[in-house]
Amino acid sequence: MVLALSLAVLIAKPPVYPDYPVRAVSEYQVNTAQAGLAIALDPLEDAKEQKTYFKTEFRSKGFVPVFVVLHNQSASESFLVRKEEITYAAARLGLTTPVQGSKAGQGVALAGALAISTPALIIGLKMIAKSTEVQQNIFKKELRTVTLSPGAKAHGFLFIPADKGSSTREKIRLRVPVTRIGSEETLNFDLIF
Repeated sequence: MVLALSLAVLIAKPPVYPDYPVRAVSEYQVNTAQAGLAIALDPLEDAKEQKTYFKTEFRSKGFVPVFVVLHNQSASESFLVRKEEITYAAARLGLTTPVQGSKAGQGVALAGALAISTPALIIGLKMIAKSTEVQQNIFKKELRTVTLSPGAKAHGFLFIPADKGSSTREKIRLRVPVTRIGSEETLNFDLIF
């Protein structure tokens, strides 16, 4: 009965996760364009803003969320952006590492499994529910593989590894390979932030 009641309370109060504001590509400090495709980045470094949009702070977990905006400004070309082909590296290095999916909230489920008493079980369930909500929000806001037809726009976050807890971080180079549909030509967009 207690379990059912606590689950009902958790379900009845859905969390509010505002969407990150999207602007025109040219309005972002880090942007580039070629062959009719424009790409912009907006690293979300402020912990307060991270809490506003994700209800969690990423720097202590070793990540920086980077908002990516794509705009096909071509009147006739289509482009394919595959998330799994996007890579990053320290700006001073030539090597790159593929961007991984987010892994927010790992280990929180253990709290529920280790709960022994009824109060501990309820607290564990609340922690799991909050973690699950945060994970779902992060997943929903992640950049996905996308085909951009003429005039189309897309946006989403990438979660790039960064030094934990450091007040400053090294510059990062993000490489976004884009395939021009029809010719199968690959264009590489390099953005440093």
